[in-house]
Amino acid sequence: KRCDLCGFDSFHTIEKSPTHLVICKTCGLIFIQDPPPHQVYQDLYRKRYGFDVKIPHNSKSIDRKNDGLARWITSNLQINRKKLRLLEIGCSAGYLLKILERQEFQVCGVEPCEEAVQFARDHNRLEHIENCFFEEAVYPEEFFDSIMLIQTFEHVLHPTEFLHKIRNLLKSD
Repeated sequence: KRCDLCGFDSFHTIEKSPTHLVICKTCGLIFIQDPPPHQVYQDLYRKRYGFDVKIPHNSKSIDRKNDGLARWITSNLQINRKKLRLLEIGCSAGYLLKILERQEFQVCGVEPCEEAVQFARDHNRLEHIENCFFEEAVYPEEFFDSIMLIQTFEHVLHPTEFLHKIRNLLKSD
């Protein structure tokens, strides 16, 4: 297997199980060598992947955990927040998006886990959460000011295609 980003085939093994993670010695991309078939990922992330926040009263501790991240995001984005459109890929139950929405960002999310999306809609009252993989999501080109991936990129099967789609969805500025 060659690196999907730079095309070289010199790797160093990082982790052997449960997945075989390697790092490209040329560009530093970390990826799964010989990933399982796409259908395995579909099943894992849509139905079984660890959505562990199911009880609404547990949300306060999760909100506190995301507050620092939200502060960092707001302090580092140098444009008018009221007009800023953000997408979070792999948004789970939408706790970070909920905090950012309260700060008047326009928020959208993509999440393949049906249970997490339903929780985001029902409990966190988020309207713009798509229940699909990012690769399946349909948005206009140059639609977002910022796109976030938090503990998500390492799960991507085809990183180059994934990054190209992100670039096409970001505004030119």
